[in-house]
Formats: sequence, structure tokens, C-alpha cells
Amino acid sequence: MDDAIRKIINTTTSADFDGHSEFAKMTPDQRLSWLDAANAAYLDFYALAKPELRAVAEESPEYKTSGE
Repeated sequence: MDDAIRKIINTTTSADFDGHSEFAKMTPDQRLSWLDAANAAYLDFYALAKPELRAVAEESPEYKTSGE
């Protein structure tokens, strides 16, 4: 991930994720593409996390999803 993308992500706020992407109006192919990109970003950031922070996220009940 390049520095420009990291800078953008570091300056985002919760207001940037208010649903203005209109996910509900996307075609199924657009949704899959968006989800694929979101998953790739998650994996990139997860790889950057310090091992002790990853352990907290993996072991804390508040971070578990219902499928786990």
C-alpha cells in the first residue's frame, strides 16, 4: 500500500463512512468489486498490525462475529 493511500486512511473520520457510497444502489458485480477491495484493504492493514494488537482483536469477545 502506498503512502498516499495510508495518508488518506489516517485522515478519515466516522463521517466519511456515513453510507454515501450508495452500496444499496450498486449492481451485484459492483458490490462484489467493492467488497473485494474492502477485504484487500483489511488484509493489508491486518498484516501491518503489531502481533500483540492482533492477539487482542482475535481474543476479545467484543471483536468476535456471530459466526465464530
